Amino acid sequence: MGIHTLQAQDHFNRDWPTYVYPDAFSFVTTPLSGAFLGQVTIDGIPAEDDGVDIIAAFEPVSGICVGTGTFVSGGNIFGLNIYGDDSTTPEDDGMNPGENFLLVVYDASANRTITYTQEFDQWSN
Repeated sequence: MGIHTLQAQDHFNRDWPTYVYPDAFSFVTTPLSGAFLGQVTIDGIPAEDDGVDIIAAFEPVSGICVGTGTFVSGGNIFGLNIYGDDSTTPEDDGMNPGENFLLVVYDASANRTITYTQEFDQWSN
């Protein structure tokens, strides 16, 4: 996966799912994962690092969280592992090849989650 720049802002579109932090941000680690790297600003300000702001990937069809990450390097660089589905279990616990995912940022200073309103496609291990 490449490096992406995300500018998170509130979007009041009722078609996008709402994810609540910390409840919706739990996930299962599996033997399969892909890395997502990028830069995030929230309303033009770099995301806070050291575990203050959190980023998560969600599978929009099932709504499950498939990985979370924190911010480092002055708050705007993140490394996010996105976990694949473990085919040895009956549960859908991660991404399958070709599925899309959404990115959601938890902004601790405003106690809000912000969904980046573009799906990323073609997950691969």
